[in-house]
Amino acid sequence: MHAVHVLLILLGVACGVTVLFFMTAGWFPQSSRPGDAARAARAGRRPTPPPVCPVSPEQREWIERSLRWCVREFGEQAARGPVVLPDSDLLPVPYDGSNYQIYRLYDRICSLMGVDPREVELRLRDRIDQAAPSDQGDQGNRHVVGRYRTPPYLRLRFLDVKLSLGRPSIEIERAQTTDPVRLVALLAHELAHRRLLGEGRVTTRQADHEQLTDLLTVYLGFGVFTANMQLGLSGHLGYLTTGERAYALACYCRMRGEVDVPSWAYELHPRPLEKFQQALEFLAFEDLVSPSPSAD
Repeated sequence: MHAVHVLLILLGVACGVTVLFFMTAGWFPQSSRPGDAARAARAGRRPTPPPVCPVSPEQREWIERSLRWCVREFGEQAARGPVVLPDSDLLPVPYDGSNYQIYRLYDRICSLMGVDPREVELRLRDRIDQAAPSDQGDQGNRHVVGRYRTPPYLRLRFLDVKLSLGRPSIEIERAQTTDPVRLVALLAHELAHRRLLGEGRVTTRQADHEQLTDLLTVYLGFGVFTANMQLGLSGHLGYLTTGERAYALACYCRMRGEVDVPSWAYELHPRPLEKFQQALEFLAFEDLVSPSPSAD
């Protein structure tokens, strides 16, 4: 019986050595880990198989071009600020959804996004009028849960002057305020409208202005919130796909000089995180985005 045991052990060792030999020779595929392709690319080795971009070439070109536009409009330093995370001290603990907490949260998000909260009024609505005209253009069949609106104005034709009759406002559906993470994502999106539409950088006639608004939340540090927002109770609330957001976050990461997966990325939900890691692998391999994008 002892001899049989010895024989079995020797047979197992021989099998292990054989498998290791063939794996080293490349006969058997080896499992990859996040960052393997990126490390191989930096070491000058070609990963096998090469990483696949999570977006189409057209989407990739739009994201990179639009981020370069953000650099010109808002400066490189805007992308190098803190990445706002759900576990940061931004969110009140415990959160009770009171008006006091909501308006305090709004003031802090305004500060982080470069908006004076005194200039834009926050209005909480039991329900937002779906048929009302919106400064954000046609919303299609979407259920509107947030809206940026400019005030009415009086035009004095003989002086060629427009007099504003109030302040711009952001309307948020009250039901959206029960979840603070969801609320932050909505407020960030609407305040991005303020930075774009309210400051005259784009108009609603620009076909991609809503997508650009989503992208700006990434550039101004709220990309984790808005990427996770897509997977909320109401499904697809944003204007970018999961892959587009992930690729934008990966480009943003490179612009900040972060080569490997940064710690803040692990606050992403599993699906956006997977796409984000895929995008980083692709960028490391292709070297398409530099830490400081040049202007077009």
